[in-house]
Amino acid sequence: QGSDFLPRAALAAGGCCQWLWKAMSLLDGLLAGNAGDLGRILGEHQRQCEAKGDYGEAELARRRLDRMKQQARAKELEVLALQQQSEAHDLQRGMHQQVNDFATDDTKFGRDGLDNMIRQLKTQLAERQSMELQQFASKAVAEKYSAKWPPQVLDMMWRADCLGKQGRYKEAREMQRKVDQAKAAEENRRRQADAAQMSRRRSNFEDRQRSEAAALDMRIAGLLAECSREQHRNQEVLQKRWHNASQNLHFAHSVSARNVAGPMQK
Repeated sequence: QGSDFLPRAALAAGGCCQWLWKAMSLLDGLLAGNAGDLGRILGEHQRQCEAKGDYGEAELARRRLDRMKQQARAKELEVLALQQQSEAHDLQRGMHQQVNDFATDDTKFGRDGLDNMIRQLKTQLAERQSMELQQFASKAVAEKYSAKWPPQVLDMMWRADCLGKQGRYKEAREMQRKVDQAKAAEENRRRQADAAQMSRRRSNFEDRQRSEAAALDMRIAGLLAECSREQHRNQEVLQKRWHNASQNLHFAHSVSARNVAGPMQK
């Protein structure tokens, strides 16, 4: 393959030993990565051939020099493509990592503080409702029953007392029996009425506590929904930022590739 680097006119000419020695030396240098030296020698040989009027050999030298340049640029494009691929991969990986971290890290959306506030609100409501329930039960127990007899019972009590004072004990005992029956009936009616009233009060009390708990749940749901919307907005901003960065990187890569490939296409 080394003979391909040598212009055929130089091989035919007996006085080109010095150029041949340089070319052969350059072959060793090319194997060591010194292709630039060969390019300079071929360029010099092309100019010498043009000066001597050997345009056929000058054209061969120019073609070989162009082929070398194309190979060098192709290699440069290959290296550039690998570098750009690595940069794009790093950008994509960084984007996914940041988006995932941003989505899983609740502190960036204030979820830490929101969760603490929700726990505090629930604790405060539970403590207040427990205290109110104790106060309600204590008040119900502390309420004393005060007997208030209806007029007919009071009338029978007065008549029994009068009969007793008049010495009409048999009639007084009969009237007292009726008074006791009327009192028992009235007390039973009053207990039932008080129990029904207490049941209504307890039901109203429990309904109010359930309404307070439901209102708190609605408030918490609204806070969580707003936090979720804020999270979605932040993710969209982040993704748009990375999309712009990706486009900028793609544009920079395209410019770099055109700068390298441009001379080859000419």
